[in-house]
Amino acid sequence: MHPPNLGEALQHYKTQGDKQRDQGGLYSGNRHQTRSTSANQCIIRPMDYQACCQAEMDTRADTICAGKTFIMLEDTGRVCDVRGFHGQFEPLKGIPITTCTMAYDYAKLQETLILMFYECLYFGGDMENSHICPNQLHDNEVTVDLCPKQYSHRKSLHGIHIPKEDIILPLELFGCISYFPSQLLTLQELMGCHYIYLTKEKRVGSIFILL
Repeated sequence: MHPPNLGEALQHYKTQGDKQRDQGGLYSGNRHQTRSTSANQCIIRPMDYQACCQAEMDTRADTICAGKTFIMLEDTGRVCDVRGFHGQFEPLKGIPITTCTMAYDYAKLQETLILMFYECLYFGGDMENSHICPNQLHDNEVTVDLCPKQYSHRKSLHGIHIPKEDIILPLELFGCISYFPSQLLTLQELMGCHYIYLTKEKRVGSIFILL
């Protein structure tokens, strides 16, 4: 099943060309409407198809932040300002709220999955690793278990369980950070691989809080 709107993604491939590939607290301010061009003109479109970055599970991010291995599928026309964990940090203004996707190589089935995320803050090539808000996944009836197996006598999942698909995405550790690998998908993958929806297609307001 393809996403409802491929316009932004196809524009990305038209601009960049199709290619083949060989922690802190973040919280967002009030959303507001703007013209798409004004919000997106400063975003660096990702084009490194060889990069394998981290999609980090970040309990201090109130919204998913999509980095250099995510493709923007749809621009909602809304933006928000993003602040860090310290009050003296200057906010990043006018970050577009989008629908984004990325490629995930699912070793168990030996196939590439397309992971779909609605209501993301899109940073594009400006940000190396992405930040995944677990509560956005929970809101879509997706289970996120962040306890590493060595701390639970190997009883914890340490992964993401998608009941609707009966799929478990295992998490890895980088220091104390749980993550799954993220890659920039190709046009061929976008049009031909299986889509997994990790968040709901609904507007995010102030339902997620900084803990």
